[in-house]
Amino acid sequence: MELNPGNRKVYLRPGATDLRKSINTLSVIVEGKMKKDPYSESVFLFYNRKKDKLKSKRLIKHRLPQFAVNLCKKEFLVL
Repeated sequence: MELNPGNRKVYLRPGATDLRKSINTLSVIVEGKMKKDPYSESVFLFYNRKKDKLKSKRLIKHRLPQFAVNLCKKEFLVL
């Protein structure tokens, strides 16, 4: 799934992802399975099997910030 808030694209990885994976492994998923550039200005979102946590990845000036979010509800809807 691809969203475009402003000029930055946001990609939601289809299917559950093990959120224990390192930032390097998530970059490999972005490049290999999603066929996107992990070093672009885009934001990549990953969710766990229970669908109660989100993790995002984005490169900011040679740093790879990674954010994890616990969602308030038990589940969220993935379209």
